[in-house]
Amino acid sequence: MAKKTQNTASKSKTKNVVVNNLTLQTVNRQTQEIGKWRQAIQSFDSINNPNRTILLDLLEDVMLDGHLTSVVQKRRDAVKNNALIFNRNGKEDEEINKVLSSPDILNLIEDLMDTIFFGYTVIQVNNIYLDENEDVYKIDYDLIPRKHVHPEDGFECISKQQSGITKDFLFKEPPLSKYMIWAGKAKDYGLLTKAAQYVIYKRGGFGDWAEYAELFGRPFREARYKNYDEATRIELEKMMQLYGGAGYAILPDGAEFKLHQATTAASSNVLYKTLITACNEEMSKLIVGQTMTTDNGSSRSQGEVHQDEEDEIKAADKLFITMVLNSKFKSILALFGFNVAGGNIKYKQSIDLEALQKKVAILSSVKQLVPLDDDYIYDELGITKPKNYQALKDELKAERVMPNLQDPPKPSNFLQRFFV
Repeated sequence: MAKKTQNTASKSKTKNVVVNNLTLQTVNRQTQEIGKWRQAIQSFDSINNPNRTILLDLLEDVMLDGHLTSVVQKRRDAVKNNALIFNRNGKEDEEINKVLSSPDILNLIEDLMDTIFFGYTVIQVNNIYLDENEDVYKIDYDLIPRKHVHPEDGFECISKQQSGITKDFLFKEPPLSKYMIWAGKAKDYGLLTKAAQYVIYKRGGFGDWAEYAELFGRPFREARYKNYDEATRIELEKMMQLYGGAGYAILPDGAEFKLHQATTAASSNVLYKTLITACNEEMSKLIVGQTMTTDNGSSRSQGEVHQDEEDEIKAADKLFITMVLNSKFKSILALFGFNVAGGNIKYKQSIDLEALQKKVAILSSVKQLVPLDDDYIYDELGITKPKNYQALKDELKAERVMPNLQDPPKPSNFLQRFFV
């Protein structure tokens, strides 16, 4: 049986779960074309009656592409694979850290990350409680379907129906706003809208390539019969159909049939492969900023440059997630009885020895010029401050001021230091 967190009042549980009052519809999947992609964007851009339904259905469909799924998940995982902690005055809050280590927090982060790909996001947190059976915190929340969300100026509402705008739920006004997390720009298409064109061209390329393979990948058959011998023609037709799926031609004697196969590189199957590769590369550059860590690189130096670009994107994504969590999720934690005063949610720093050595060298040089706060140094290096910090500092200071008299320096060393 699940039990709520200590100091959490039962009234904190959200009573009005918005998603339960929406009329949900399945994704409208259809053959996608560039014309439909442009139409979906125009519908999204409408000022008087903006409609996100067509575009969001299209984005769900293009996410069936394997390469696009791979690079999107790569960017999601780069953020999800780092642990979150709650830090207050240099100390971690163990109780809130248990919430941040819940499996549900990974789903919440992924839904927030999808703001980058799909556009504006609204989430309703219904409850946060401790499950005694599993000894983990559960975060009960709902992602409001984006087709029902209208964040544009003058609307800022959630509609029960995905078609049309009705101000059924005002998610930025009390009492709903207390339990709501929203993120993104109102008129942001999301990166998938830009990637959709490449998926559409890629699908067309695969279709043409498959047709090319069907026509020229198997031997073409030819059969001839005497003129006006209809019975022989019918028998040949049956034989060809039973023989397999390769192409064939049945011609009367005297008729001429020529099959001209493309021989230039621009007209052969190389063209289709080049088109598909180009589409994949464009999607990689759009989602993760480069192609070298998703496809074969040409050199180590180039790979390092591309990795740096990917690290910059990851840092920006992590900053986005922590800003959203600290602005909205932290206040929701307070509603469920957690003490969040004076603290912030941040990512736990992973140890990179090479980067750590560079940082130590920089901090040491700076400390020779200007005083540095000890807490700042601990925070920058990602080192836990010891509980008996002051005692250890006093002991270290005493050793520097008063050298060990039991082992006096040798005369030569003593005189040398004296004259220096």
